[in-house]
Amino acid sequence: VYLLSSASATSTRFTLAQAMVFGSLISSTDPVATLGILKHVRAAPLLHDLIFGESALNDALSIVLFNVFFAYTKSPLADQSDAGVARAIGWVLTDVLRALAGSVSLGLALALACAYLTRRLKALHGTPRAASHALELALLLGFALLAFTFSERCGVSGVMALFFCAVAMRHYTYYNLSKVAQHSASVLFTTLSEVSEASLAVLLGVAAVDYVVKGLQADDAPPAHTHGGIIQTFSIWDLPLL
Repeated sequence: VYLLSSASATSTRFTLAQAMVFGSLISSTDPVATLGILKHVRAAPLLHDLIFGESALNDALSIVLFNVFFAYTKSPLADQSDAGVARAIGWVLTDVLRALAGSVSLGLALALACAYLTRRLKALHGTPRAASHALELALLLGFALLAFTFSERCGVSGVMALFFCAVAMRHYTYYNLSKVAQHSASVLFTTLSEVSEASLAVLLGVAAVDYVVKGLQADDAPPAHTHGGIIQTFSIWDLPLL
């Protein structure tokens, strides 16, 4: 985009910072269709995990880069010229590394804390009981949610923190759970994943139809009613699932 803009191939002149914002915005990938095909043909689980992991890390890094470059373009003290952006590369790299290191550290720390608590719970209860099954599942969900929310509040990537937290939980916390809690966690997360993917597909379909309808009614509708519509109503209903 920046090279095309510099060569006057575009009608709008983009600075290097604006081009970096655009590049980080479109660099994320959506593996839902690919993973669906792999699941349909019963491909090797390792292939599924590799594609999903690469996509999750790529999306998390895209979010970090977008936030960094977008904050730079909005900064009133930043030099928006190309030379100014080039001089700010060191600051950008430092901010990105800080976000990555903070996300990984917080995710692993919370996962290890959850593993320790579930191991202590298993040692205290001895024989698994119904109450301990619910407590184990609550700890698993609570620490997973805490990894995302706490990382976002600290100014780092919640998606990346949640990813590394989930990886560590799968290797440590999962084996501290009882058989009932393991099965319940697998069913719960699979259900949430399927519902979220279906809700996202429906939301995108409704958005496309809603934009077409609003485009056809743009000449007749007053300006105050040109925003919202079906997509806004559906988004409010769909937010808890996503």
